[in-house]
Amino acid sequence: MRKTILAMAVLLGCMAKITGQTGPGSSINDFLDGYIGTNARPYLQPAVDILTANINTGVWDWTAIPDKVYFRIKVNGMISYPSESMQTFTAHTSGDFMPETSVIAPTVIGSEESIVIYGENKAIYVFPGGFDVDKVILGTPQVTIGGFWNMELSARFLTMDIGQDKGKVDFYGIGGRYGISGLLDDPPVDFSVGYFYHHIKAGTYVRTSQHLLSLMVGKSGKIFDGHISLAYQVANPQLHYVYEDVDLTYNVDLDMQNNNPFIAEAGLGVRLGPVFVNGAVSWARFYTFSLGGGVFF
Repeated sequence: MRKTILAMAVLLGCMAKITGQTGPGSSINDFLDGYIGTNARPYLQPAVDILTANINTGVWDWTAIPDKVYFRIKVNGMISYPSESMQTFTAHTSGDFMPETSVIAPTVIGSEESIVIYGENKAIYVFPGGFDVDKVILGTPQVTIGGFWNMELSARFLTMDIGQDKGKVDFYGIGGRYGISGLLDDPPVDFSVGYFYHHIKAGTYVRTSQHLLSLMVGKSGKIFDGHISLAYQVANPQLHYVYEDVDLTYNVDLDMQNNNPFIAEAGLGVRLGPVFVNGAVSWARFYTFSLGGGVFF
């Protein structure tokens, strides 16, 4: 049965609608609840890494910071493609299951096929499948104001219902850039340093804060803009979900962090009058692409 799931409600921080296959009568908890011990973190880790880089791609849309006040309003879309290595991890049996066994199992974005192994005394151990996710798509509006003291400030905000009485997602971000090249006379390129903070709360499942520190180098003209950047990203999501066994119910709390702190980006922009379009591609051990457009005045 084909279902649309809200990935961030159970994985990380900012909501994304992902379409995946699950078995008849199954739900997202049927997969997540299979991991409450040492397998939980590596099972969920790819989602943490993907969504951290996804949110941080295309944050900065124009390299130069003019010396007069300006506004930009845009909508930005981001799409991430996980690498093949993120589809699996080495999982281990736990509890009283014997003999102790390790297998290559799907992560949360991996194959839908569960792995079943048989042990002593007719015991059965199931490593749940994932959601067979080949891409993750997010989108957010963004407002920027700048042109004062070689600086600009940007803000993002988005809220939506999770559905199925699970609450809602509150997502906001705020950041700023400082133009180092504004201190120089006729610099050959535009230099800037920036910081962006994102906070995401998804029902009772996820609460996370993300930090992005970036160095941006490029050149802006009246029509075209190009840049490259190197940034350091940190995310520390707190994940909560409920594991239901045959006789017991467990509240699971996981403190996680992204595994890929460095993210490199290259971008291009085009401006025609008050309208602009910009795109970027980032690399954080996998690719993320962004495309945004809006008005510049």
